[in-house]
Amino acid sequence: MKNILVVFLFFLFISCSDEILNPSENLNLVPIMEFQLTRESLNDLKTNRTNDAEFNINIFYKGEKLKGELEASGAGSRYNPRWSYKVELQNGSTADGLSAFNLSAQIHDPTMLNTAIALHYYKQLGLPVFKSSYVFLKINNEDEALLALVERIENDFFSKRDLPIFQLFKVGFGAKFSFEGGFYPQFHFEKKIPEDDSYYYLEELINAVDTSRSENLLKSLSKYLDIENYIKYHAATSILNNDDSFNNNFYLIKESIDSPFRIIPWDFDKCFSRINDVKFAGENSIIKKLFKNPAVFQMYKTEMVYQLENIYTEENLFNIIDSKSYEIREAYNIDPFLGKERYNFENEIEKLKNYISVRRNYLINNIDKLTQNYFD
Repeated sequence: MKNILVVFLFFLFISCSDEILNPSENLNLVPIMEFQLTRESLNDLKTNRTNDAEFNINIFYKGEKLKGELEASGAGSRYNPRWSYKVELQNGSTADGLSAFNLSAQIHDPTMLNTAIALHYYKQLGLPVFKSSYVFLKINNEDEALLALVERIENDFFSKRDLPIFQLFKVGFGAKFSFEGGFYPQFHFEKKIPEDDSYYYLEELINAVDTSRSENLLKSLSKYLDIENYIKYHAATSILNNDDSFNNNFYLIKESIDSPFRIIPWDFDKCFSRINDVKFAGENSIIKKLFKNPAVFQMYKTEMVYQLENIYTEENLFNIIDSKSYEIREAYNIDPFLGKERYNFENEIEKLKNYISVRRNYLINNIDKLTQNYFD
């Protein structure tokens, strides 16, 4: 009997040790991605938070061994225990069809669901969206984090979708769509495609926002900005309450030399902000100019009502929440800094659903507060 007890305790110890050291090995739904790099490289990566140095790594993912380059990603996320990364694969390799991708910690989203919800939302509006999925990252056989694998908005994004591309800008922190106050676009917009120093067409857009007469807005500004596309984006981003994406964190695409700029949404972990819950429209120079034209303002208000009645609904969004939460629940609960340390996943889901319902009811019941002088 004593020998049986010893054997039982031995296997119990081994089982508990595995559970403590490598809980990710028991995951069923979220795939594991493992990075292997030298101890020196890992130390350099972790101790130089603001360094964009690249490190050679081996990647093990879905039964394949890949080679790639790794660097830290993000701004504030580098000062969070859960890091984000950029990965570029070598030798023509791909992971989930991508040769380059980001692994995002989504540090402002305690549910890890905002990106999935927003992608579903914008896609239903007909806006181009990037691919995203979940992985559980291990580094040198140690559990790191549940992360969102995010497709980058680069040349491959357009070629895979047969989308023409003439110019692409990423809107950065502090960007404005006005030259007032001596604003310099080169400091706040990142030219992505082509890689040159020409900001001529972007400056044309900004100048048009500054100078277009309100009564002639549809004709004068639409040459430089796809107004219908922008209204869809702005109304959706306002409803989702993503305050970080009106003067920051989206892309401007110009498909041809003669086409107006259009919006590609980006970066959604600040959706469903717990502050400024009653705002109807995020503020920037573009929307303030659009509201000065009665017909365009009515287009915006009609779009917002349409989205509230047809897209921003409990039935539509809760289906995404339920399916994605089922997918990531196991991985979330073993994340060293989420389920293990800070958050109760079920409580966070409930708070998110409640937030969506309360905000929807408020916006529907108070839509008359959205008037042309809303920003005055």
